[in-house]
Amino acid sequence: MPLPFVVPQYQTGAQAADHPEGESRLRVLFVGAQPLDTALPPLNLLSEWRQIVRAVERMSGPLALVRLVPPTIGELQAALANLRHPYAVAHVVGHGSGDRVYLEHEDGSSDFATVSELADAFSRGRTQLVVLNLCRAWELGQALRAAGIPAVIATDDEVGDRGAAAMAAGLYAGLAGGQPLQAAYEMGLARVARVDPGLEGRYRLLAADPEQTLLLPEHTAPDPRLFSGQPPHNLLRNIDTFVGREDELIAIYEWFTAESRTGVLALTGLGGIGKTALALAAAERYGWLFPRGVIFL
Repeated sequence: MPLPFVVPQYQTGAQAADHPEGESRLRVLFVGAQPLDTALPPLNLLSEWRQIVRAVERMSGPLALVRLVPPTIGELQAALANLRHPYAVAHVVGHGSGDRVYLEHEDGSSDFATVSELADAFSRGRTQLVVLNLCRAWELGQALRAAGIPAVIATDDEVGDRGAAAMAAGLYAGLAGGQPLQAAYEMGLARVARVDPGLEGRYRLLAADPEQTLLLPEHTAPDPRLFSGQPPHNLLRNIDTFVGREDELIAIYEWFTAESRTGVLALTGLGGIGKTALALAAAERYGWLFPRGVIFL
């Protein structure tokens, strides 16, 4: 019987790289942040993540897609510090500005990494390619490339979830198949053109050597694996975009992490005001605090 596509335990980014299902594959670190910050417009991050997961699940080749949870600068640096099994690709989704990418604190509140901090982390981690799908991606891509990152793929305008997933499907199928960077990039563009014609013109490849082939592990596995960043669970699928309730979510995190917490946290209120949605959003965001599992009753 074939092994399941999803590795069933919660793994940090650093742990996933050393996991037997990760070390034998081309490792892609998905860094997606959706901070609890009312100053930032809401993102459809979960929708994009799920579409990329579906695309990778249908492909063949030795690829490990690892979601960084929680998406903090500390977890990112720890994942990239694994030089024995480095991440060949970092796929960054979220909010950005000309000189920074927004990440999160452990409680989900807003944090950021500057271009110099990102370039230092990617350089130390021997990351060969950074894929940017965020606002102001073109400016950030140019800055990262100028800072010495070997290759960056960025957009000069907004690309929707379907286009981003199509690019990931073609690009990662090519890279895992041993194609040079330029050829894999063109495979991604072709996929984008099929699902949303015209959007392929918004992508740009900045590379020191477009004919570079990313280094694959010496002994590779035949098919992809997913490290979801979630513990085992039976949660109902939550809505892709959960907007608001920032203070309540952070209060739930504080209760989860309090040393003197009581045994039960109850969410009360009138029917239909969103208690179940809030509970599911908290489980999605903070499930990593309970690596042995989360149960929906």
